[in-house]
Amino acid sequence: MLGEIPALPNVPPELVEKIDEEKLCFFLGAGISKLIGCMGWKSVASNLVERCFRQKCINYKVRESILKIDNAKKTITICYDVLCKNGFKNDFFDEVEKALTSKPDLLKRFNVYTELSGISAVYITTNIDTHFDNSFRDRIVYRENDFKPENIFRDKLYKIHGTIEDRDSLVFTLPQYFKRYKNPAFSAFLKKVFSEYSIVFLGYGLEEYEILDFLVIKFGQEETELKHWMLLPYYQDEKYLLDYDNGYFNSLGIKVIGYEKDANGYNQLFNVIKEWRGEIREASGILYEDVKDMEETVDML
Repeated sequence: MLGEIPALPNVPPELVEKIDEEKLCFFLGAGISKLIGCMGWKSVASNLVERCFRQKCINYKVRESILKIDNAKKTITICYDVLCKNGFKNDFFDEVEKALTSKPDLLKRFNVYTELSGISAVYITTNIDTHFDNSFRDRIVYRENDFKPENIFRDKLYKIHGTIEDRDSLVFTLPQYFKRYKNPAFSAFLKKVFSEYSIVFLGYGLEEYEILDFLVIKFGQEETELKHWMLLPYYQDEKYLLDYDNGYFNSLGIKVIGYEKDANGYNQLFNVIKEWRGEIREASGILYEDVKDMEETVDML
């Protein structure tokens, strides 16, 4: 008989060990930002197609054809080219910025960024919004030439696809992906992360599995040692899906940790992270280091 999926799964002991060794990395996908009301890339792609149509850059037949494309990256690339060629480049970025806007009530209730920033680790994200930035301020890396293997530090935020605040840094069209991932220093940066750190993948869903598979296969270790984790939501009667997902991701060196979404849906991820933060701070040396830092600060006054 298949076991139950917990609403609040325990923190793996090995994960706490990696924090104390300063070898833990959180890898954040679009699902994190969707908790506070931002759109997923499929919605962004659809909205961009509609913007192209409203601006009369494409006709109805072309609109219908593009909407049938089941690849958000490809659709976004097409829309970017269409809008730019017709003099509507700003329309493209207006649509993207609108998609990245959070909803104040959701940000107040499910601010997962506050909870995550209380866990000492390396933070890497494929998201381009700015909602996590306040937790890092001057400790944010997003320019292509700043991604270097010697520049990996705990409690820094690495935005590997750039930030909406700097359009030249963004990576969301196919040519931009090719350019970024062919950069030798950038490749060396990711290679070191995947080979030397244990990674917790958060906020990755079906629409981002393509980029996730690419990252793990290209930069991960060849052996299938289970050194990474991924948090994924399931309904209570979907234990079989959890087993299937583990069968797939185990081959990539990733252990899937399922949590129940029956009561709270995808918002349950916030509760899991909040619980994990408390468990980690109790079990690791982070709390001790915080107290020590405060004591040293007081002694300097």
